[in-house]
Amino acid sequence: LDDVNAGRKATNYLIEAGHRRIACLHPTGQLSGWHRYQGYRHALDAHQIVYDDRLDKVIDNGKNATQPVPTQIAFLIKQILALGNERPTAIVFYNDTMTLHGYRCLEEAGLRIPDDMSLISFDDSERALQPAAQLTGVIHPKYYLGKWAAEMLLGQIEAPAPHFPLHLLIAPTLAERDSVKRLSH
Repeated sequence: LDDVNAGRKATNYLIEAGHRRIACLHPTGQLSGWHRYQGYRHALDAHQIVYDDRLDKVIDNGKNATQPVPTQIAFLIKQILALGNERPTAIVFYNDTMTLHGYRCLEEAGLRIPDDMSLISFDDSERALQPAAQLTGVIHPKYYLGKWAAEMLLGQIEAPAPHFPLHLLIAPTLAERDSVKRLSH
């Protein structure tokens, strides 16, 4: 997946829906997370939205993390909500798992999705389709990645050749569901 473009596409979707205060929760140590974050920053810059480092939230999901990811997300959501009138109207999450943790934290704080906070995710897993959630998000093309890998493997079996690096970049697509509210500006 073209993760930079995916981060840009997700953030642009929120901007086009009228959101200007957009937080981003992304992991450390994962290239895809860094690329999605870069796309988020590119979208803000392209729309001349001033970057606010209080809306940039990093999740440590590495082997040496001191807190489990759900605990970190709960803490970061509390920080976001503590911004009061300066809190975001939308959050870009790294993946569906993290989004659903954030969704629960926001609901526990008394907020309704998408009326009080819009959420956008990545993956489009079965979890994104839960009746309570129905997450808007960038589709991770698992089928096409698997198909491409199988075709490469079969090609190598049929006609072994020197190994050249192959790079397949899949353009992101977005599944529009119920976790993003359109704001009137």
